[in-house]
Amino acid sequence: MRRERLKKAVASRKGSQTVEGSQTYSKHTRAYKSFTTESFADRILDHCNHSFSSMYYYIFKKYWHTHLEARMPRGYFVTNRNMGIYEVYIPTRSNRNVNMQYYRIVIKVVSELDHDLVKAESKTVRIRQVQPNGIVDSELICLIAPKRSEKAREERQFLRGFRHIKKQGYLTAIIINPVPEICMKRLLMLIATFLKRRLKKLLEKLNFQPWQYDYRRGEHFYYSYLATIIESFSYSIAQTLRCFSHSYAWIRKQLKRVMYEIGRQSLVRVKLKKLEKVKALFKALNMPISQEVREKEAKLLSDAKNCYWVKPPLTHEEWKKHTPRVKLKLNALEEAILRISKEGDSK
Repeated sequence: MRRERLKKAVASRKGSQTVEGSQTYSKHTRAYKSFTTESFADRILDHCNHSFSSMYYYIFKKYWHTHLEARMPRGYFVTNRNMGIYEVYIPTRSNRNVNMQYYRIVIKVVSELDHDLVKAESKTVRIRQVQPNGIVDSELICLIAPKRSEKAREERQFLRGFRHIKKQGYLTAIIINPVPEICMKRLLMLIATFLKRRLKKLLEKLNFQPWQYDYRRGEHFYYSYLATIIESFSYSIAQTLRCFSHSYAWIRKQLKRVMYEIGRQSLVRVKLKKLEKVKALFKALNMPISQEVREKEAKLLSDAKNCYWVKPPLTHEEWKKHTPRVKLKLNALEEAILRISKEGDSK
């Protein structure tokens, strides 16, 4: 019922972002509709929606859409599934002349990459899908592909990122990996590194040196404490510091979520390998595979097809409890089969 009410509210809003071949998101949305798919591009775009689309409601609106700083009335993000593009704008600072300055992030998912394709795709994604109420002072263009093209493999091309504009903060990154979660991990690490460096540069300009930091009470607490001091002479700088700190903490949280997902999928792969050994033992002994092994295999295969959407990622405590239990069960089954085989040989 709650999901149906949310759909009706999203459809009735006038300020929703729509692009042909894409999903529709409200400007005040807190969530998005995720759906199960095995496509590499859709998996990446779902992760991007999960990581960035709700940042406006939880972070940006809190700092830049108040009675004192009404500079960002809605979130600027869009997904185009036909073209495989996701675009989002993260506010960096307020500006009296142009209202706001933004960090533009564009993710383009393609089937393969080489030098010619990188140049062509990096030019096409410079055309903005959304126009924010301000200017762009930094930009990240990320091209993601599961493999290199045949031309790149034959010529042994070395693909690496470059600055598409000869300024600091403008970067075209290239990520090639067949696993969507590993691509997303590298993307989030790039964004987190950029936010961290920019945050430190801001503190250096305010004459707060790194050796003065006290991380024992937490990094986010320290930035909030500095913001209360800065607020006495500049409210906008204090809001910039708070927004940067909160955005950095959010990206780190999403990075942990993706890392847990990578660990969960690797655990599923390990269990499948164990089951393959058990099935090989059954075949070697000319024994029918038991119903218990078939049920475990079916469950693991369903988890392996869409591991992320079956259930939420494991926490660290669940990971500790779950791993040895699986090993013990499979090892006990292998020992029982070996014992039966030894008894048959002795007879």
